[in-house]
Amino acid sequence: MSDVAQAFESQRPRLFWLAYRLLGSASEAEDAVQDAYLRLHAADAEAIESLPAWLTKVVTNLCLHRLTSARARRPCPQLSGDRW
Repeated sequence: MSDVAQAFESQRPRLFWLAYRLLGSASEAEDAVQDAYLRLHAADAEAIESLPAWLTKVVTNLCLHRLTSARARRPCPQLSGDRW
């Protein structure tokens, strides 16, 4: 296991907790953490000054994106004429 992968694994419980608190779903939280792992492998590890801070920001942004996407997909309630 590479140093980056080991560093990520040491942060995984904290990242999962953060994602779970934001999303409220264990499966969604795990997906967000996995996406962060993929982004870490695609990133230039040398340019990351603080891995915990970088991962926290990435997971937070992924969760916020999931929440706004879910809100956009939710149907708008239909108002009847007397409720307008």
